[in-house]
Amino acid sequence: MKTQKQIFALLVVTILVRSPIRADEITIFDMPDFGANANALAGPLFGSDTDIDEFTGPVVGTAMAMLGDNTAIHSYAFETDFSTSPAFLDSTYDLTRSSITGERASAESLMYFMVDVPVTYDVMGFLAATDETGATVAGNVELEVELLDVTDMMPPITLFYNWQDSEMTLDEGLMLGEMEGDTTNFLEGSMTGLLEPGKLYKYRTLVTINAIDIDGSGPLPPSDGAATALGATTIVFMKPATIPEPSSFAIFSMLALLVSIRRIRA
Repeated sequence: MKTQKQIFALLVVTILVRSPIRADEITIFDMPDFGANANALAGPLFGSDTDIDEFTGPVVGTAMAMLGDNTAIHSYAFETDFSTSPAFLDSTYDLTRSSITGERASAESLMYFMVDVPVTYDVMGFLAATDETGATVAGNVELEVELLDVTDMMPPITLFYNWQDSEMTLDEGLMLGEMEGDTTNFLEGSMTGLLEPGKLYKYRTLVTINAIDIDGSGPLPPSDGAATALGATTIVFMKPATIPEPSSFAIFSMLALLVSIRRIRA
């Protein structure tokens, strides 16, 4: 039986053979269950998925799902090259859900990736819901973002994880990195940090608005009214500021010293 490290080594060799890592670029795993995906869901089950696991340049697109009065629009932009400017995965969300219990609008993005040089990351995001005018009971509003080091598969190392869930606050607004959910809050790690070459990372985002019968009276608009929500999440990748190598720094120091000595002697 293969160990977790042997499995990861096999994954690394596979991606190096199929998609050589190019300098200064985010590299996406193009294997089953280890790629990138953007989706949208509306109603109880209906969804739209977009696999973006094989590409070498920028990707821009939209995943959309509609069922009844439920609509989820997930627009995304993905740039992997950080040689001259930041690389990023941006998502924006436009969600609408009906007042029927269990109906929802949701969107998710996911990617497994590697970097070839040390890279900094920075995550940001929000989700803001607007309930139907006159509503007295709110539905579910959820914002979840995670960045994990899954090099050893189990257990993963959490670099950043934030889950905020509300079920009682009308016109709820959630900001990534906060603890604003009235039902559930988890916050771990840092919104900024350093990624290392040779490691496998997982980045996932999820936003949801869901009609729930929290007051037990059933879907009686406007008490359990419809809602809309707008939101956005992004992760940005940049190379850290370049620091001269010790040998180069020593050379620069010696040159500066020589110049100073010559000026004194002159």
